[in-house]
Amino acid sequence: MTQKTNIYILAFSASIIFFLLKLAEMKYTDNENLTIQRIIRDTIIVYISIIGGHFIVSQIIPEEIGVKTATAVFTDPPNF
Repeated sequence: MTQKTNIYILAFSASIIFFLLKLAEMKYTDNENLTIQRIIRDTIIVYISIIGGHFIVSQIIPEEIGVKTATAVFTDPPNF
């Protein structure tokens, strides 16, 4: 799996959890503003927000952070 596949799975999982929690909220509260269409719309917004947030963070913070390469130095006397 690549990193992009993992972010889509993460976003989908978080969206499903959000959807289930909103359904539970709809069941136990008497809020007329909470409809199934609104919950689905909010779930899609959560999915897109997670993917967008990951894209922004990946543009600001490179993934190669922490990878250190050995500095090439000459330790022999010069050949000229």
